[in-house]
Amino acid sequence: MVDRKDAWPELFELEGFFGTMAEFAPGRDAEYWFHQGVCFNKSIGDERVWCELLPFDGQLAFRWSVAGADCLDLKLQFVRQLEIRRDAGGERLACFVREGGLDQCFTFALYPVRLQVATALPA
Repeated sequence: MVDRKDAWPELFELEGFFGTMAEFAPGRDAEYWFHQGVCFNKSIGDERVWCELLPFDGQLAFRWSVAGADCLDLKLQFVRQLEIRRDAGGERLACFVREGGLDQCFTFALYPVRLQVATALPA
């Protein structure tokens, strides 16, 4: 069985992917981010990407807005793994969710923002 914490990237890797430093709720710091959650908030021009991760609870919230209008607002539960994938096409954040006997992979790319969803029945 994989340690749940090992199924998530390190904080510095997530900061590299989002291109910004992690934000913590008042009274919280990087040492306990896995249990207490972390947020990333980055704006480029009129685009804004915001993501909140609660790894211990298996939750991820992602919002992308342009000129103040939400284009994508996604909240995921039952997240079992998160990984950063790198290839010739750039970096993507792959979020693996298992619910109701289905495995789903939500893949996010930033700048430009893209979302891809794949669903499969367990083998």
